[in-house]
Amino acid sequence: MIKCYLAVDIGASSGRTIVGYYQGSELVLKETHRFSNKVKKLESGLVWDIDNLYNQIIKGLSNAFKMGYEPLSLGIDTFGVDYALLDENNNLIGNVRAYRDERGSKARKEFIKKFSEKEQFNKTGIICLDFNTLYQLYDDYLNSKLEKAHSIVFLPNYLSYLLGAKLCNEFTIASTSGLLNNESKEYEKDYLDVLNIKREQLLELVEPNTLIGTLSNEVIEKVGFNCQIVAVSSHDTASAVYGNNIQDDTIFLSNGTWSLLGVLSLEAIKSEKAYEANFSNEGSINGVRFLKNIMGLWIYNCLRAELDPTADIVLLNEKILLSNYQGTFDVNDSSLFAPKSMKEAILELLKKNNVPLPQNNIDLYYAVFASLTLAYQKAIEELEIIVQRKYKTLTVFGGGIQNVVLKKLMLQNIKKEIIFGEIEATAIGNILSQVNYSKISR
Repeated sequence: MIKCYLAVDIGASSGRTIVGYYQGSELVLKETHRFSNKVKKLESGLVWDIDNLYNQIIKGLSNAFKMGYEPLSLGIDTFGVDYALLDENNNLIGNVRAYRDERGSKARKEFIKKFSEKEQFNKTGIICLDFNTLYQLYDDYLNSKLEKAHSIVFLPNYLSYLLGAKLCNEFTIASTSGLLNNESKEYEKDYLDVLNIKREQLLELVEPNTLIGTLSNEVIEKVGFNCQIVAVSSHDTASAVYGNNIQDDTIFLSNGTWSLLGVLSLEAIKSEKAYEANFSNEGSINGVRFLKNIMGLWIYNCLRAELDPTADIVLLNEKILLSNYQGTFDVNDSSLFAPKSMKEAILELLKKNNVPLPQNNIDLYYAVFASLTLAYQKAIEELEIIVQRKYKTLTVFGGGIQNVVLKKLMLQNIKKEIIFGEIEATAIGNILSQVNYSKISR
C-alpha cells in the first residue's frame, strides 16, 4: 500500500477525490473518483444533494484503498457561503440550500435597511452579493428556521463531520460568509444580534492545517481504512491559491465555475475604489485574498447543457475558434446567475447593448468567451488602480485553463504575461495543507 494524502475537492458543478504522495521531491497526483454535483430544484427552493455527496465521497475513499493507496489523512474543500443547520442532536434541519436560490436577493434588500452595504463592507471587507451567507441566514431568521438551529456549520466542515470529524468551522470558508469582522477575525456581534443567534452556534473557528478528527467506525467499515481528518483551507479558491504557490508579485485568476481574480495582500483593502469595483477580502493561509468574483464558466456550461449536451467538446471548440462574432455582454449581470434559459438571457443582454445578434449558436458561444476575457482585462485594470501597482504577470489555474477557446482569447487580448499553472491547483493546496499539518505535528 502506498502511503498518501487524500483531497476531497467539491466544486459547484463537479467533485473529485485525488490522492497525493511524494516520489522524491515530486508530488504525484492520482484521481480515484470524479462525479457531477448539481443543485436539486424542490418546491422550497434550490438545494444540494447531501446524501449523494456523502456517497460519492465514500466511493472515492473506497476506490483509493482498492487502488492500493492508504491515506494518512484527508481534507475537504468546497465552494463558499453554503451551510447546514443542525438540531441539538446534530441532525440536519431541512436541506442544505444552494447559493443560487433567489432567496438571498430578497433577504439582502431587507438587511440593508438595518446596515447599508457600505457599512457591511467596512465591517467585513466582503462585497455585498445576493448569495452571501449573511443574507441566506437572514432569510432563515425571517422564516423562523433558525429557532431550532443548535449549530450552523459550513458545507466542507459538515461533510467532514459526516465522516467523523468534530463540528467546527474553518477560517477561510467562514471568511466568505459576510459574517466575519475583518479586523477582529471573529463573527460580527451586530449581525449575530440581528439574526438572534449566539456565538457558540457558529462553533469553534479553526485555522487551516488543524486536526479535527479521524474516520468514524461506520465509515471505516465502508472504505477499508482509518485516517486523520484535517481542516485544510476549506474554501476551494484558498486551497487553489495555496496549491499554485501564488506570491504577492502576480495577479491570480482561479478559473472554474466561478472566476476569481485578485492578488495576495498582507492586509484587507477597504478603500472607496475597492468598494465601488466590487472587490472582496477573503481569508488565506498567509494574509488576505483581495479579489473579484466574475461569473466564470458557469455561463458556458449552462449554455452547452441547453444547446449541445451531447456534443464532442473538442469538435465544438474547434468550431467556436472559427467564429468572427464581435458582440459582448456583461458576464456579471444578475440575469445570468440562475436563468431559466441561458441563451435567452444572453440574447437579451446583447439586445440591450445594441449589437448585431449572433447568427448561430457557435457565435453565441464565442460571445461568452470574448465577454469573459473582456471582464478579466477590466478587473485587472481596476485592481491595479486600487492597489496602485502594475503587475507584469497573470497566473491562471484551475479546470478552465483546459478550454482552448478561452485560453487563446486570453493570450490575444489580456495585456499581461500569462502563466498557466496547475489544473488541479485546489487539490494540490488541499494536500499541501495536510502535509503541513503532518510536519507540524511531528
